[in-house]
Amino acid sequence: MKKLAIGLALLLTLLAVLHWLVPNVVARAYLGAARLFAGVESRHLEVNQQVFHYLDGGTGPTVVLVHGFGGDSDNWLLIARALGKSFRVIAVDLPGFGRSPAPVDGNFNVRRQAHRLGDFIQALTPETVHLAGSSMGGQIVAVLAAERPELARSVALLDPLGIEGEAGVTPSITMQRLTAGQNMLLPADNAAFAEMIKLMFYREPWMPGVMMRYYRQGWLESLPQLTKVFADITDEYVPLAPLLPAIDAPVLVIWGADDNILPASGAEVLGAGLRRNEIVIIPQCGHLPMIEKPRTTAEHYLHFLDGL
Repeated sequence: MKKLAIGLALLLTLLAVLHWLVPNVVARAYLGAARLFAGVESRHLEVNQQVFHYLDGGTGPTVVLVHGFGGDSDNWLLIARALGKSFRVIAVDLPGFGRSPAPVDGNFNVRRQAHRLGDFIQALTPETVHLAGSSMGGQIVAVLAAERPELARSVALLDPLGIEGEAGVTPSITMQRLTAGQNMLLPADNAAFAEMIKLMFYREPWMPGVMMRYYRQGWLESLPQLTKVFADITDEYVPLAPLLPAIDAPVLVIWGADDNILPASGAEVLGAGLRRNEIVIIPQCGHLPMIEKPRTTAEHYLHFLDGL
């Protein structure tokens, strides 16, 4: 018993040392465990000289999940397990994000990303798919569903980009500051990163400190590319309102009531422009419902899918 106690103490000491000396190793171990629990595996697919990394799990009709600005496929881990019981779950890293290399042409505008995503889906499966996107990913899947409707069986938009500025949409704190020349979405130091994280959530979810350091380091190291992505999105901005009538597939809109990035009033604009839609506003929730309210988000999404 004494040897066991000593061995356990040594193991805990080693883990503590690793936690501080090689935090990225520990963070990747956390993510590996989270992917295992979610029932997804890491895969790669090359399409038209573009390599896509994606997470793949579950069986059934295919659901393709698309992250937002600065995100990656891991953003969907908290709902992947629930979805995977009835569906094949594909969480993709868009070109230039996560473990997918940047596009060869170096352009990240929404229409090009939508085109690349469509090519990826066609190479992945001959079936139509259920598309779901968060923030920038929502804008991308909406463009894809409007311009290549043969790919979309349904569409889910979670706090999507592309509606801000429309009549009836109240400017968010983030948009107001952006207009004043302060971009909260491109933090250049630790303090600004912490402020951005607070803006993302109604109540910031707990995560191990090593994970927060891992994400912060990755964000700050990617800042030059993220700045380029932001410029490409805004310079060739694609408003969703004119595209909505072209979306034939049924659409679920999920929005956090307390989104400080893209205001929930955008849901009404979407509802007015879509022919077949269902709108869910989640109370006490910010910009990332699948992270802040994963159970509620999964329940609403599964209810929508089951009703098709």
